[in-house]
Amino acid sequence: MKTNLALIGFMGVGKTTIGKVLAKKIDMNFFDLDYEIMKRENMKVNEIFKEKGEHYFRNLEEEIIKECETMSNTIIATGGGTILNKNNLLSLRKHANICLISTSIDNIYKRVMRRPNKRPLLICKDTYEKIKKLLNDRKDIYKNSCDFEVYNKNEDLDEITDIIKKIYIEEM
Repeated sequence: MKTNLALIGFMGVGKTTIGKVLAKKIDMNFFDLDYEIMKRENMKVNEIFKEKGEHYFRNLEEEIIKECETMSNTIIATGGGTILNKNNLLSLRKHANICLISTSIDNIYKRVMRRPNKRPLLICKDTYEKIKKLLNDRKDIYKNSCDFEVYNKNEDLDEITDIIKKIYIEEM
């Protein structure tokens, strides 16, 4: 039986926020992939991208995802691009049920624009169009990678965590 729950989805959909609240609600550990990378590198994600490159970041991400295979009773918040790497997806599938969190492009745009420099893949002239393109490129991968999907339409944390809890506990 898989004892972990991996949260996947585009940047800004609420994986970390939802994961923290859900972990408390259902008495599980919480692990944030981006936070772990920042801790190990002693740098912010955007600094890693800038100074060491996306390839370096993705390799580190894969290494840490592999380490997650030893975890149990843990909610894992992945990065927006984590499952684009097939090895990461295979690793997550071994030990976790996978929940896709999605929301509208407008919601993503509002959230990422609160701290635009935090998102290295969105540093460009037309952030909205870049989000649209990246999301379009990734949507099928996200949908084909998950066990279930939850749409985060209104940012009501209690509501969305209750929905995920119900599906994860009662149906997985």
